[in-house]
This record gives sequence, structure tokens and C-alpha cells, in this order.
Amino acid sequence: MSNRRLPAMCLTLVLGLGELLLLAVPGSAVPMWARRYSVPCSTCHTWPSQQLTATGLDFFRRGHRLKGDGFDKDFTHLLSAHVEWEWDYQEHQSNPFNTPAFHFHAGGALTEMFSAYLDANVNNDIESAYLQFTKEQGDDVYFTARGGRFVPTLIRNYGSGLVAGTSNPLILGSTAVDGNPFTPTRPSLGVDIGGRWKSLFVQTGVLNGTDVAGQASVGHHKDFYATGELALPDGISGPYYLLVSTDVNNQVFEGNAKANNILAQPVTVSLRPEPDL
Repeated sequence: MSNRRLPAMCLTLVLGLGELLLLAVPGSAVPMWARRYSVPCSTCHTWPSQQLTATGLDFFRRGHRLKGDGFDKDFTHLLSAHVEWEWDYQEHQSNPFNTPAFHFHAGGALTEMFSAYLDANVNNDIESAYLQFTKEQGDDVYFTARGGRFVPTLIRNYGSGLVAGTSNPLILGSTAVDGNPFTPTRPSLGVDIGGRWKSLFVQTGVLNGTDVAGQASVGHHKDFYATGELALPDGISGPYYLLVSTDVNNQVFEGNAKANNILAQPVTVSLRPEPDL
């Protein structure tokens, strides 16, 4: 048998198991909500990074619920699972499968204002488990608070929640950037509050601190954070430039070395069709 056919066969095996057990492939998209709302996974996730769309981002911020959601008595809409089974291919070498990782998911709206979420790695530990309160004041205005085990929303959406490793910013997932002693992607116990007003979403919270990479320091110190996200107005598309400027008031003397105080990064904004819900 040709070695070149083995990766394709292994991928077919994983996809077959996913269909048989009603599991999610890849793992970031949770099919219990796709079943509940009768929408494809692409409604909330992009491909291949699995980054959240605007619809998925708002669904996640609200506590894994759409506006006006209540409790769903159909348990198949509250439970799901997936398996991650990796096989690292190297030519002319023995390539055994890694130990499968089984994930169990549960959650969604419990009442008109409370929801919950659980992601349990059966082989390891609980990756996320929290209770969330959301008070709506209209279609695009709400207040939310949660407590339990999680990572900050901004880090989860643009760092640890992405499937494609190339889409994960180094500052969020690597200890090699400027001697960073730890990565903030590990879920920890904590509380946070947040709110959306029109296109603006802000959040602040506190988590158990970390002294060593991947090791929580319970009782020693806490990590405080505050984030803000502003969505571009509807209808904007095309090329734009993101400008970052340092020492805008010229308070730091640099002599003739001020030529690098402004950095411009081109950004192309592409519109996606709105989902039919």
C-alpha cells in the first residue's frame, strides 16, 4: 500500500466516526446548536480557522444563545460530543496514532436570562464550565456576567479558540515572544462582566493568576483584564489601513530616529452574506 494514501484513509476514518456518532468535525463547531436552530455550522464559523462570524460572536457573547432564547426541552439540542484523533505523518517512519481525546459538550439557554456551558475533555480535565447571566435591552444592547472556568472572550475568539495554528497570534499562544513567561490561553477560574451597545462590546474580569506556563497559581495572585471590540459599520468593504502610532505627543527624545513611530498595515474588508435565520 502506498504511503501517500494513508493520510487520506485516516481522514476518511475520522470523518466516518464523526458521522456515525454525530460528532463535530472539526471540534470548534458544536452540532447541538446547529440542530436546534436548523442552520449549517458556517453560520457561526468560518473555514478553515473556525473563527467566529459576527452571528457566532454575538451568540457566544450572549451565553450560547440567540436574542430572546429560552430553555429547550429537547435534550439533543443541549448535548453533543466530538473526538480528536491525531496522526502525525512522517515518511519512512513508524507513525502510530496519538491517544484519542474525547470532548463532551453541554449547554445553552436555561431560562430567559441564565445559560450554562460545559466542555469536558474526558481524557484530561474540564476545559470550560461556567454559568452566565444575560439581560437584554433590545436587539443589540445587553449586559452579561459569568462565573466559572473560562478564558477571556477576546483571547478565546482570536487565539485559543482557533483550529488553524497559523491563525493563532503568537502573543496569545507562544512563550517565545519577548521572553513571555506564560501564555494566557489556559482556562482558569474567575468572573467577568461585559456588555454590548450597538457595535461596541466591552468586558472586564479577573482570573486565577499563572506563575508558570500552563500552571495556575491559585491564591498567589490574580490576572485582571479589560477588553473592547468595535465592529465596523454595515456596508463597508474594500482596502483599508490600520495605523499604529507611538509617542504621538513627541514626549520621548529620539533624535533622528522617529521614522519608525508609525506603522501602517493594509486590511481588506470583505462582506459575507447575512445568514437566513
